[in-house]
Amino acid sequence: MVDATGGEHRPGQAEMCGAVADALNTGHHLVVEAPTGIGKSYAVAVGIASWLTTARQERADGGAPDPAADADDEPGPPRVVIATATRALQDQLVDHDLPTVAAVCDDHDAGFSFSLLKGRSNYLCLARAAEMSGALLDEDRHLAAEMIETATALDDGERTQLPETDDTTWRMLSVTADECPGARSCSVGERCWAEVARRRAATSDVIVVNSALYAANLLAGGAVLPDHDAVIVDEAHALADIIIDAASVRVTAGRLRAVERLTRTWGGDGAGDRLQRAADGLRSELEGGEGETDPTVGDLAVYLADARAAAQEIARAATTDGSDEALQAAATSTNLAGDLELLLEGDGLDRVVWTDSDGALQCAPVEADQLTRQLLWPGRAVVCTSATLRGADPAGRVSFAPFLMALGAPADTQTLSVDSPFDYRTQGILYVPKGRIPSPRDPGWSEGVVEELWTLACVAGGRTLALFTSRAATESAAAALRERVTAAGAADAGASLEIFTQWDASRQRLIDAMGSRPGVVVCATRSFWTGIDIPGDACVVVAIDRLPFPRPDDPLMAARRRAAEARGANPFLTVDVPAAATQLAQGVGRLIRSTDDRGVVAILDTRLATAGWRHHLLAALPDLRRSIDPDEVAALLRSS
Repeated sequence: MVDATGGEHRPGQAEMCGAVADALNTGHHLVVEAPTGIGKSYAVAVGIASWLTTARQERADGGAPDPAADADDEPGPPRVVIATATRALQDQLVDHDLPTVAAVCDDHDAGFSFSLLKGRSNYLCLARAAEMSGALLDEDRHLAAEMIETATALDDGERTQLPETDDTTWRMLSVTADECPGARSCSVGERCWAEVARRRAATSDVIVVNSALYAANLLAGGAVLPDHDAVIVDEAHALADIIIDAASVRVTAGRLRAVERLTRTWGGDGAGDRLQRAADGLRSELEGGEGETDPTVGDLAVYLADARAAAQEIARAATTDGSDEALQAAATSTNLAGDLELLLEGDGLDRVVWTDSDGALQCAPVEADQLTRQLLWPGRAVVCTSATLRGADPAGRVSFAPFLMALGAPADTQTLSVDSPFDYRTQGILYVPKGRIPSPRDPGWSEGVVEELWTLACVAGGRTLALFTSRAATESAAAALRERVTAAGAADAGASLEIFTQWDASRQRLIDAMGSRPGVVVCATRSFWTGIDIPGDACVVVAIDRLPFPRPDDPLMAARRRAAEARGANPFLTVDVPAAATQLAQGVGRLIRSTDDRGVVAILDTRLATAGWRHHLLAALPDLRRSIDPDEVAALLRSS
């Protein structure tokens, strides 16, 4: 396969490919840590192709029944879902890796089909477009008609295939899963583009989705996606958080008012008035009350119960009305009533409820394992892969245990750690400016961060990705660096630097800027810690301002610390350190992306060189050469 696709031989890739094929063929679960540079997308694609060939033959011969099929059914066609965390990974699979492997398989009569399936809000909704036609401006109404015409010609109503529009207009032409009454209850359900995409996916051998959609499918009992034998979860280090997010609810006074306004489009005024009064009461209860709360006591419980009763009444009346507008109101109010029911009655999961800084009432499972034990692992082969899955357990041993525990993986889950193709100790330095700047808790640390960033960027001639743990720190450091550029003399190394924040341009434009000219420094926060690929000498410094520990006042993390303490574990080593280690490893991984890359990862938090628990974090990082010597760092950067 490597020869046929014109690629290079990578032993780690071949090892992973064989492990994936074996897991799919035998139906066992597999967790693979595959470092950057392995080519795990190709390994997954080839492993799937091998399994499909075997599974087709077995089912043609009457063996190896489809685990997703009923006992009385004929074995269905073999099918696998690939769930990815980012759009970039989806595009890479659908536009490059899967077509390349499928083309080679076609030459050997072993071809396979694949499709991309997105969440419902990514598709043009014909019912909503018709409903909103009177509310749209003339130019938007013309755009909506052009979208419908284009979708009809392409037989595809997915947003990226249609004429470009802004997010506000798109929201007027699409519906979320909570707003959709379902194809059977919609007058244009047979022509629904989301349903067209789902039917297309149901005839494909491989379905590519994002992890959030797969989590929604799990929580819906498999109703979102077609039946499948296996799932490959890429960037699986984020899966537990994605499942928790999917199982969470968020209720605001604004959400109640939105349902009330939708209700009035078909005449449900009485229940709408009750919902409006409940919204006013909820707003007054939630204002200024940030922190954990109990939704089952006091006036808060009264307002939530009133809102639930009103939403249930709206759902009943709207269903009886039967128009498209009423059925959308019924779907939206039914989902609202369900979320309010969960807040008031619970669902058997260990949950935490809190009011956030925006005045929203949030409710989330404390851990994902209660859900994944029931919904993820039974009935299919599960393969989880990422560049960062192992970490230090509370005893300091490097293992898969923290990841496996977080997802409630069965005891017989197999694990594999693939060797990296990179020589990290030769290619890069992990630098901590011990003795040069204070600890993050001490005065002068922010100024020390700017000073180190300035020095590194000047020596490197820009080519720097600076990662921060908050937006405020990002903007403050960028402003300070720009002031230094302005003050620099023409002969100074910093005079030619260009300082950007992630909000100055799109992610791709910032990456293109780093790759097209010297002197570029990009300052960014959490969304740039993953999914950024800048190989070559366009990025030779990745700087991280501080160790990415969770906020101490985060209600979800606080609940996890209490649970750890209740079972006799060290909360800091059990909860905070693993979370920080995973995030830190993702940020550090932005530097070395190919065998030719060289550079420096600068952690501007001296605790990584001094704290007693630092080894727990270092264990999760690539084996870069460690240094506290700025001269050694400067020498490497000048040669890169």
